[in-house]
Amino acid sequence: MMTKGSGTGRTLFLLAGLAAIVVLAYLLWQRYTDGVEYPEWDQVHFGHSREAVLELMGEPAEETVEFRLGPRKGHEQIYADAEKSGAVVWLIYHGGPRLTCVIGLAADDRVVFKARGGP
Repeated sequence: MMTKGSGTGRTLFLLAGLAAIVVLAYLLWQRYTDGVEYPEWDQVHFGHSREAVLELMGEPAEETVEFRLGPRKGHEQIYADAEKSGAVVWLIYHGGPRLTCVIGLAADDRVVFKARGGP
């Protein structure tokens, strides 16, 4: 048997749970639409070692021999500069669907190129 008032407590509990789900969904939505800003980006300088980059930026999402910032269209000059940079390895950091940070390392593991952009 239900007592008077027990439904009110259950309703408040369900509303609190729903509010928590809405807040979590909003935070996740912001994370995946706004991206990670990488404030450390400005501290990465040409000539820095791989170790210095990893200390500042953390582990990259990808390490590749192919430069990838986003579609070439709209980034033609950046792709041309990347090809001329002398980088042999690219550290790629994804800050969400709209932000990609790419750091090019020369054969001596020193920063020779960096670009930030996205689709």
